[in-house]
Amino acid sequence: MASETINRQLNGILIQMSKSFLQYVSEASLWTHSQDIDKGNLVDELAEIQRLDTGELAKFLSNCDHSIDFGTFPTEYTDLQFLALEAMLTSLIHGQRQICAALRELCNAIPPEESVVMGLVNQILENQSEILRRLDAMPTAS
Repeated sequence: MASETINRQLNGILIQMSKSFLQYVSEASLWTHSQDIDKGNLVDELAEIQRLDTGELAKFLSNCDHSIDFGTFPTEYTDLQFLALEAMLTSLIHGQRQICAALRELCNAIPPEESVVMGLVNQILENQSEILRRLDAMPTAS
């Protein structure tokens, strides 16, 4: 079972992912040109991968009897009225980089005897890094 310190760090990452800009954009109506529908669908697909990882973290924390905080969306997101994909892509990539950096930092903090936690975090880092790679590869111009 993970230490309380590790559980708090995991919960912090859970909040970062569940209230990420990617999640906010996927819950709002993302504006795309008709020829860019596939890009909008990709954003929804990537958000779903992130939601699944968030669920895995929540399940792990629940099994550890850790009180889970899901957080709230940052208030600066609520100032965004029109979410055009091309205008949001830089922010999506930036937010995803922050999540990956937090996961890498946590990997370095997990003691070797915490192999179950390390396996979970490594799998989530792999998934979140793939999201970042796919966002980075998304063309910005139609």
